[in-house]
Amino acid sequence: MQQNIYPVLHDALSWVACAVRNTVPAGDSTLVIAEVIEAGIQAEGNSLTMNEAGFRHAG
Repeated sequence: MQQNIYPVLHDALSWVACAVRNTVPAGDSTLVIAEVIEAGIQAEGNSLTMNEAGFRHAG
């Protein structure tokens, strides 16, 4: 059996591993369609929100 190894940030509360199933050009970006194949929780804590990250919704 193959063991999957994923890079996980040391202080991350959780992680998600995905397999890319398709990519679609979307203007100056690329839309990635992926399937979640594994996930895990590393610790309890408050989640990071867009506000704490310094992002503001423009519309």
